[in-house]
Amino acid sequence: MGITDYIKLGMLGIKPAEIKELKEKELTMDQIVGLAEKGYTPADMAALAELASETPEDKPTPEPDKKTGEPDDKSKQSEDKQKTEENQELLKAQQLILKLQNQLAGKDLSGGKPEKSNREKVQDIFRNIY
Repeated sequence: MGITDYIKLGMLGIKPAEIKELKEKELTMDQIVGLAEKGYTPADMAALAELASETPEDKPTPEPDKKTGEPDDKSKQSEDKQKTEENQELLKAQQLILKLQNQLAGKDLSGGKPEKSNREKVQDIFRNIY
């Protein structure tokens, strides 16, 4: 959490106020820097922090059946079905995240300027000498 992290984030276009907001959402500096280097905006990071902090609502546990000592089958089946649906939603969200990360990974961040070849760089150096 040194000054170098703040400099890196500043170079990536993230303002100190945005850093403060992200830290209030319980993100560490390492997480903020890592996400920023991967191309995430502060709004994206805040959304990810909110998703990570959401906890499933406390569900009442079914009362055990007095005869067998186990929850009744209907409530158990409904819980299993609900868990399966939640798992499917999580898998879809993970797949979406991977898809978006892959799209960002292939994105050209050079600003449209072609990079100079090594030969051109050396020629520029010699032009400046004379």
